[in-house]
Amino acid sequence: MFGEIKMLFKKLGFHAYALLALALLLPLVCGCGGGGGTPSPLSIQNAQVIVPSNVREGKGGAITVSADVTSPYAISYVRATVASSTSSETKDLALGAGVNYSENFIVPDFPSVTPQTKTYTVTIAARDAE
Repeated sequence: MFGEIKMLFKKLGFHAYALLALALLLPLVCGCGGGGGTPSPLSIQNAQVIVPSNVREGKGGAITVSADVTSPYAISYVRATVASSTSSETKDLALGAGVNYSENFIVPDFPSVTPQTKTYTVTIAARDAE
């Protein structure tokens, strides 16, 4: 039902971000069953978290969470949660072009003299009207 993505910030190499991007492309599936007990074929694909360089450097700013959501039924909601060990924010993603839903989340800065890692978990969920 839910897909989780851990985002590591500050002083990670390109390969770490490339692996993170690959993990984000894994399809996430969430369905809500209908009358006959069969789950609807709701599909979440092409999930992405766009992290600008200023956020990766610990300066804070907006990240973008997006996903393509399809269903033969009307989509009731597409929702994402961005959580760290100290905070959590949930927003409904807005429908953009075609089947793409996206929204920006603000990540606070965490300046430090020494390099550090801050972990965020991003969860995307959707429900259709069936």
